Amino acid sequence: MCIRDSYTDGKTPTDKLKPDQINNRIEKLPNIFEYLDYCVFAPTAITGTAFEFVDYRKFMEQDKEYQGAKADFKLIGWTFLESIFYVCFYIFGTIFFPMPYMKDPEFSARGVLYIGYYSIFSVTLLRFKYYFGWKLSMCSIHASTVSYDGESKKFDKINTCNPIVV
Repeated sequence: MCIRDSYTDGKTPTDKLKPDQINNRIEKLPNIFEYLDYCVFAPTAITGTAFEFVDYRKFMEQDKEYQGAKADFKLIGWTFLESIFYVCFYIFGTIFFPMPYMKDPEFSARGVLYIGYYSIFSVTLLRFKYYFGWKLSMCSIHASTVSYDGESKKFDKINTCNPIVV
């Protein structure tokens, strides 16, 4: 999907594109090996490709913005701890709000407010399982330095999820 849109943008005149489309446009399709490598790029193996093909190509060719980039172990550690928090919240939350209880006839006998709040909270807990995976994926993305932004000198080029902003 990402490559398709970028390739379509590559065939479109730049005066009809937005700035981010101009930055991510691909004028020539990658060969099959380059495409497959992008699809199974190790740092994004957990969640799939989380960034534009153009960024992947710049990273693999060690474009000037990636030269001198070193892994920020403090950031990697905090991101890992954040992922552990999400999985723990999910595990302990499902102890108190198990989803199978919603199939129990006793559950349907409860009041509407109870059913509503219980359902919202237990279904929201499911998101934390995915936050765990996405944040764990961010650890490997940061470790590989593919999220490094050469202009800002920060690791904020790629962000698979930000649950606090959701």
